[in-house]
Amino acid sequence: MTTLPHLNRRWMHRSGQAMTEFTIGLVATVVIVATLFQIALMADKHTDALMDARTEADEAAFASSSIDSPEFIGSIEDGPDGRSYSRDDEVTTSTEGGFLSNVVDYGDPDGLSTYVPNNGISLLRSSPIPSASFGLVRGYESDEVDLLPAVQHLLYDSPTLDVEAEVWMVWTTGYY
Repeated sequence: MTTLPHLNRRWMHRSGQAMTEFTIGLVATVVIVATLFQIALMADKHTDALMDARTEADEAAFASSSIDSPEFIGSIEDGPDGRSYSRDDEVTTSTEGGFLSNVVDYGDPDGLSTYVPNNGISLLRSSPIPSASFGLVRGYESDEVDLLPAVQHLLYDSPTLDVEAEVWMVWTTGYY
């Protein structure tokens, strides 16, 4: 008769273990399902932003007016995360003159033209507006994705995430 209470305590211990395992499994399942649903929402918003950016670039590509002058990168300083070329880096802009001296002159356009006449690097050097030589137009769109409460509380403590899309197209100056 002394073994009966002992068995009863062992059974209660196992039922508590089963409840703990069920709770952990349920939380893990909720996180996985919520994350998959959140990824689907983000993909949908990104597709919408990409289509809007493409429409903007498409309209600019067929415009007969001139191309906007792009911003040239002068230098990049690492941001707080210490990683090079990440989103938090500080970018210093430059001018077309800086582009010519730092990028085009590095390709030695004068020496290159002796081997390959009328090459692209030499043409950039002789162009009064080198950015127009690229003939590119840009489309950009950003949007916010609302985070699901489960994702917000369990994974990422923010109400929204930003989704960005950038598209570059060739400027056709009104011709197709």
